[in-house]
Amino acid sequence: FFEILSPVYRFDKECFKCALGSSWIISVELAIGPEEGISYLTDKGCN
Repeated sequence: FFEILSPVYRFDKECFKCALGSSWIISVELAIGPEEGISYLTDKGCN
Protein backbone atom coordinates (compact mmCIF):
# COMPACT_ATOMS: atom_id res chain seq x y z
CA PHE A 1 0.00 0.00 0.00
CA PHE A 2 2.73 2.49 0.96
CA GLU A 3 4.69 1.74 -2.23
CA ILE A 4 1.61 2.73 -4.25
CA LEU A 5 0.98 5.82 -2.13
CA SER A 6 4.57 7.15 -2.00
CA PRO A 7 4.71 8.64 -5.56
CA VAL A 8 1.42 10.46 -4.93
CA TYR A 9 1.80 11.67 -1.35
CA ARG A 10 4.99 12.12 0.64
CA PHE A 11 4.12 10.71 4.07
CA ASP A 12 7.69 10.50 5.43
CA LYS A 13 8.08 14.29 5.70
CA GLU A 14 6.23 16.72 7.97
CA CYS A 15 6.11 20.47 7.32
CA PHE A 16 5.02 23.13 9.79
CA LYS A 17 4.58 26.85 9.09
CA CYS A 18 6.07 29.08 11.77
CA ALA A 19 7.67 32.49 12.29
CA LEU A 20 11.09 33.38 13.68
CA GLY A 21 11.93 36.60 15.49
CA SER A 22 10.44 38.90 18.08
CA SER A 23 10.81 42.46 16.76
CA TRP A 24 10.64 41.43 13.10
CA ILE A 25 9.17 38.20 11.86
CA ILE A 26 10.59 35.82 9.26
CA SER A 27 8.07 33.36 7.87
CA VAL A 28 9.61 29.89 7.50
CA GLU A 29 8.48 26.33 6.94
CA LEU A 30 10.00 23.78 9.31
CA ALA A 31 10.63 20.43 7.56
CA ILE A 32 11.25 17.18 9.44
CA GLY A 33 12.03 13.96 7.58
CA PRO A 34 14.60 11.22 7.02
CA GLU A 35 16.33 12.97 4.10
CA GLU A 36 16.11 16.53 5.46
CA GLY A 37 16.61 15.83 9.14
CA ILE A 38 15.34 18.97 10.86
CA SER A 39 15.60 21.92 8.48
CA TYR A 40 13.76 25.03 7.43
CA LEU A 41 12.65 26.59 4.16
CA THR A 42 12.29 30.34 3.74
CA ASP A 43 9.67 32.01 1.57
CA LYS A 44 9.52 30.40 -1.87
CA GLY A 45 9.84 33.84 -3.49
CA CYS A 46 13.24 34.45 -1.86
CA ASN A 47 16.61 33.32 -3.19
